[in-house]
Amino acid sequence: MNTLTENAAPSRSRIAKILVRPFAYRHPRVCASAEGVIGLWLVTLGAGLCWHGYWWGASLWVVAALPFWISYQILQPSVRS
Repeated sequence: MNTLTENAAPSRSRIAKILVRPFAYRHPRVCASAEGVIGLWLVTLGAGLCWHGYWWGASLWVVAALPFWISYQILQPSVRS
């Protein structure tokens, strides 16, 4: 067990520093909910496009991972710096 890093808060990744603004950390539940809704909308839109034969809609599922990841990052405790 390393006592030097035991109580240190993990630092945010460079992508999280760019994409997640300080406003999101001040209002985490609202922003995480909005990101979740955006992600669900992209998944639904991609499924609808695939259903109608537009297979490029499957790429929206990959894009939908970003809002879900952002909402996960916002709701992580003690990762604010």
